[in-house]
Amino acid sequence: MSLKFTNLNAFAFSLRAFSKTVEADASQVLRKLALDVFEGVTDRTPVDTGYARASWRLSRGSIDTSTPKAGF
Repeated sequence: MSLKFTNLNAFAFSLRAFSKTVEADASQVLRKLALDVFEGVTDRTPVDTGYARASWRLSRGSIDTSTPKAGF
């Protein structure tokens, strides 16, 4: 059995385009998952004064060390 490729460049281009689509879809799924987890953790944080729940932060590339302002 042998495979015959008549237009290998077109096939390679299509394959690259498909891989970019899959990569973009995976990125969107990961972002949605991260936001869902963040929301779940925040919602399940016990509330006494609300300070702990208000202190949850999301950041990308570095740690967010900010704290909520008084009266948040």
